Amino acid sequence: MDRLPDPVREFLSRRAAELTGLGLLALMAVVALALASWSANDPSLNNATNGAVRNWLGRPGAMIADLLMQLVGLGVIALLFPPMIWALRLVRFHLFDRGALKLGLWVVGVAAAAAVASALPATPRWPLPTGMGGVIGDGLLFGTRNIAGIAGGAVASLVGFLYAGIAILAVTAAAGFGFVHDEDPALDDEADDGLSDGEERGDEEPGIAVILIGWLAHGAMALRAAILRRLPHPP
Repeated sequence: MDRLPDPVREFLSRRAAELTGLGLLALMAVVALALASWSANDPSLNNATNGAVRNWLGRPGAMIADLLMQLVGLGVIALLFPPMIWALRLVRFHLFDRGALKLGLWVVGVAAAAAVASALPATPRWPLPTGMGGVIGDGLLFGTRNIAGIAGGAVASLVGFLYAGIAILAVTAAAGFGFVHDEDPALDDEADDGLSDGEERGDEEPGIAVILIGWLAHGAMALRAAILRRLPHPP
């Protein structure tokens, strides 16, 4: 690679970034399809059965979906969002900067989102022995309550709100918004040229975090509704 001319190296680097982004986007789409058609009755690592597979992606999809639901429950919404943004930026701008920081924040955000889901009351149709945040969500939520000496009541709900704040900050930052903000290279020069000396950037405009909160809430409700539609009704 070092012996290649700079234009050739740049061309190959851009194509590699685009292919990586497309591959990541395809992977997230596959995971989303598997989760949207998850059924606790499908054959999986935790359910040895020879029954028909209802998952849209067959037995592999059933196993992937069951593993994720067992681990983080409805926290999977936070799991999907940042990688989708990374994929789009790789395809469009060929960038994935501060990767280690973003990956770390992504893990924190997914775990915190799972704890928030565990703080919600499980419906009678929820088929898993854990709460709606899976094993990780339950462990974080109840572990924090035990360490803080909180038995229950209104004070216990504050732990859920605490994790909600952590989830929002971590997921937005992992996606390249908030305090880990990614600039769009294609837009920076245009924005700078369009501003006069006396003008400043529109920092007063509503932040992307507000939009993300709505997106996460809508996504969580949509996924929850899709899952509940596929669960058997209690007698």
